[in-house]
Parts: sequence; structure tokens; C-alpha cells
Amino acid sequence: MFDEIHDKLEEMRKETDECYFCIDKSEYVDENIILTITIYRDESGVRVEKGKQWEIICETVLDQRLRLDKAFGYLDLLNKHPYLFKYNKPEYNIYGPKEAFKNDEIAGAIYHELQKYLQRFFALETISHYMPSYGTYGYQEKDRYASFCSGPIEIVNIYKKVFQAHSLNPGIDRSPINYNDKGKMKLLLMRQHEEPSFVVAKNFTYREVEC
Repeated sequence: MFDEIHDKLEEMRKETDECYFCIDKSEYVDENIILTITIYRDESGVRVEKGKQWEIICETVLDQRLRLDKAFGYLDLLNKHPYLFKYNKPEYNIYGPKEAFKNDEIAGAIYHELQKYLQRFFALETISHYMPSYGTYGYQEKDRYASFCSGPIEIVNIYKKVFQAHSLNPGIDRSPINYNDKGKMKLLLMRQHEEPSFVVAKNFTYREVEC
């Protein structure tokens, strides 16, 4: 969708690599957000030129984290991503054998596998949602199983992998406990080498504007 925008950035980078995008402004209009995205060029760390500029209209916004005035190099529009799990994916309760509950070795293995998975999507900050929740014991076979967390099938599979590596079997609800289907939400991801900016919304369009 953003090929035209990326092409302009690559065109400027033919002269110098010191070109990047920035979010100059975000404006709420009812339940929508209008982002102003600009290409800048640096010399010795100082902005010396403003290139093309666009407005991205994010329609029916459900979530956002915007880092205004932070440089980034990529715009992606995605329909599969950990930031979208709670909007587009059914969630399941995940249980484990009581002997695995509060086991440091198993907790460390779960963290390692979650970290590997979430880092691929620049979504490591969501790891706390899927680490074991040391609350009350679960509802299945109360004397044998403990409730670890809830999550979509991608998270279920990570727990299965860790438990099976320790010769243990997880317990998974047959039916999802939650399915917040908002109509297949999409994710606008603006990323560089640090925490990305993002918007979760129902639809995205853009137009070029005068700088």
C-alpha cells in the first residue's frame, strides 16, 4: 500500500543515506487519527531538508502508540501481528501440571521462547501478557493443573513446546474464552531499531500534501 511513499524515500537515499521518516503531527477527528508523515534529510545529525509529506488517515482507531518526531525507516500495513491478537484472534486458557507451576527452569524456557517469537515482530513489550500468571489454580482437575495464562494459538503452541520438552503435557480449553472480533483490524507499524510507533484501526488511506 505504501510503495509510493517508500519509493520517494529510496529516491532521496540515492544522494545520501541520512534520510528518514518522521511523524510530524497526529490529530484525532472523532474516532479517527490523521498522521502527518514527512521525509527529512540530515547532514552531520542536523536536519537540512524536508522532502515529501503525506497524511495517513487511520479510520476507527482502537489502539495506538505514537512516537512523535522520532526517526523511522519503514512503514508496514499488516493484518497478522501480536499487537492484533486481542482484536482478531480467539484466546484460550492455558493450563500446566501443578509441578511446573512456579518452576524457574520452565518459566525461563517460556520466557526464552516468547522472546524469540515476539522479537521477530518488534513486539517484545507484550511478553508480560503471556508469561505465567501466578494467581489461583485453574478450573480443570484442580488438584493437578494450574492456570498459566491465556492467549491465541500462537502462544498455546509455545507453551506446548516448552512443556513437551520437559516431558509434561499442557491443558488447553477446547473452546476459546474470548474472541474480540472487531472485523479484522489492521496494524500500521512504523519501525526503526527501537520501540516502533503503531496504530490499530479498521482501515487506512493516504494522500500526498504540500510541505
